[in-house]
Amino acid sequence: MINKLNKKSFFTTDDFRLDFRSDENFDPKLLNKHCHLSYEIYLFYEGDVNYIIESSSIPMHPYYLLVLKPSAYHYAQLLSSKLYKRNVIHFDQSLLTPENNKKLLETPDIISLTPEHPLVAFLESVAVLLNSLQYNEKVELTKYVPTHITHLITTFCNEALITDNTTLPIISKVVNYLNNNFKQPLNLNNLAEEMFFNKYYICHVFKKHMGISVIEYMRQKRLLYAQSLIEKGVSATQACEEAGFSNYTTFYRSYKQFFDKIPSTQKRNDPTQ
Repeated sequence: MINKLNKKSFFTTDDFRLDFRSDENFDPKLLNKHCHLSYEIYLFYEGDVNYIIESSSIPMHPYYLLVLKPSAYHYAQLLSSKLYKRNVIHFDQSLLTPENNKKLLETPDIISLTPEHPLVAFLESVAVLLNSLQYNEKVELTKYVPTHITHLITTFCNEALITDNTTLPIISKVVNYLNNNFKQPLNLNNLAEEMFFNKYYICHVFKKHMGISVIEYMRQKRLLYAQSLIEKGVSATQACEEAGFSNYTTFYRSYKQFFDKIPSTQKRNDPTQ
């Protein structure tokens, strides 16, 4: 099935995106270090890649599947210029029922598949169909894809878990603390006091592993939380306050820069993987 795909297959709507890519000599600078409110299902085929999901570092092997949950910070580290091939599907939580959303949130982040696995066949079939159908047919198909993905993951992926990932204890501790307290008025001094480490050491190891600073990580988490509130009908000023921003001007500028729009209830496209 994969042989029927071109080097690139792309289709997007407001709440769904498929991005199949096969790149040689890919520029690592084009890979965003980011988080978003949608699900991201990432099937890896080939490449010299290490993948970061929050505090975990995963050496990738063919047919590893990543189930990236809403708000999870992640990015791919390209270790060489070898061919990099992957199939990535993003979809909004609204495309799942509450029950299926709960099921997918509870699945493992990392799963080892085989080329014959039903989920592999399904993901590749979706990529082929979205390359060949008419636009209206593509849109109709995307409405059902997330439910089928959830069913296949929760039915056929219960035992094939990955264990060869590493986590630095200090990174895990910092990430857990920030995710639980990003709405509070944190700064590097209080973080250092909580972690019992020098703030400069924390900043150094965090930036080395995560690819962004502690402050930028916190900013992204706050923005995503604010966005989730706004999409539920909360006013921008209230969302700003509840997300932990010190003033509205800072929030407005950060939101506009990150989402490329002013705070509103309209959806945005997620950053490109």
